[in-house]
Amino acid sequence: MNIALLFTTIFACSPVPAKVAYTDGASPAPPLVDERDQDPSDMDEDGSSDGTQDNDAQSPSEPDGESDGDDTEPPEEDGPDNADGIAEWTIMIYLAADNNLEAAALTDLNEMETAGSTNEVNILVEIDRANGYSTVDGNWTGARRYRVEQDDRPNSITSPVAADLGEVDSGAPQTFIDFLEWGITNYPAKRTAFIIWNHGWGWTLAPTTGRKGVASDDQSGNDISVAEGEYEQILQAGTELLGERFSMVGMDACLMANWETARVTAPYGEVYVASQATESFDGWAFHTALQDLVDDPEMDASELGTVFAQRFHETDDSTLSVTNLDELTLLDDALESFALAVLADENPRGEVRRQARQAQNFDGDPADRDLGDFMVRMADASGNADIVAAAEDVRDEYEGTIVANFTNGGWVSDATGLSIYVPVNGADSQYRLGSWNDITSWTSMLDAVAD
Repeated sequence: MNIALLFTTIFACSPVPAKVAYTDGASPAPPLVDERDQDPSDMDEDGSSDGTQDNDAQSPSEPDGESDGDDTEPPEEDGPDNADGIAEWTIMIYLAADNNLEAAALTDLNEMETAGSTNEVNILVEIDRANGYSTVDGNWTGARRYRVEQDDRPNSITSPVAADLGEVDSGAPQTFIDFLEWGITNYPAKRTAFIIWNHGWGWTLAPTTGRKGVASDDQSGNDISVAEGEYEQILQAGTELLGERFSMVGMDACLMANWETARVTAPYGEVYVASQATESFDGWAFHTALQDLVDDPEMDASELGTVFAQRFHETDDSTLSVTNLDELTLLDDALESFALAVLADENPRGEVRRQARQAQNFDGDPADRDLGDFMVRMADASGNADIVAAAEDVRDEYEGTIVANFTNGGWVSDATGLSIYVPVNGADSQYRLGSWNDITSWTSMLDAVAD
């Protein structure tokens, strides 16, 4: 079954459609391991993997983007010089690379320079580097901020350093909040996007390291938890600084396109862009997506999210989807009705567990199942008319929630945009901490169908 066919429309590169689903089942299967989680010993000396741009190719005579003194913060720039001083977009990207993704972060920063900021588009970056994975750009460590400027030198970071911060903790919410305050204060725009770049484990994965959430910092050993509220703390502070919601919130990280994280994001953003599956080492295609925005700065949030997803898809990576967070309340209501219908069944265990095991899952937690695929299976298989009707309602509301969904490869052919937690052994203790528990009876349903 290819559930993506439920949402298929004819895709054209220009103009960007309001709703897109695209599946390329002929693309090659992904590597057996997530390239963003590979062992550093498998990488080249500069920290890159095969197929990754070699940033160390710059000659010693090329500028490395360093300021004259690391202890002196240069004066703040005045921001965009367009007529009213307000750009169309400010894109804020936190490159949390104090880990084995250091080389990939430097590659992506170079990609961003391919487009560069303009009067209408501010591209703002904070990059936190590691010690020992890459020697690019002078092999400095700590964190720096940039307003990214355009250049034609793909192996050299030439944007001026706006601030040299020294060592920071990219696993602490306040570090992200400080970055947002700097960007929002100095570079106001009509629309603001906030993108977290790093490793991702969904709302919870409980790997052997014990990490749960997104953005790991090897120096501190910390990361940002979704279930425990750290991610929401960042978004809440950011929207208070903005005085409104973010136009777009994105995760250039693995396994972050799930209903739980989208639900946490919804009060603070219009659209949410993330991957259900694992991402390759290279991550998002910033060079092409940001160039599209520079060429057409009046895009709305859904259009920009779709551009990021489309350009990522063109790199043959696995999945990226765009969720309309304004529609999520209707989806929540439908999920509540489904959960109550299951709870009212005399024997709710069998069918739910059977269809959960068959539904599309992704690398990482096998209990993380595709929401659309699971509901189609429940509607087709359940003998309980109330459950069937409720599953069909979820499917209908869900279709209106997903703005765009792109997949590559047969291993994710039934991915429809958002995953949801459907374990067969009941919800774990971390899941019960999430704010989503106050919205629906989903967790009670999980307990009812557990062993």
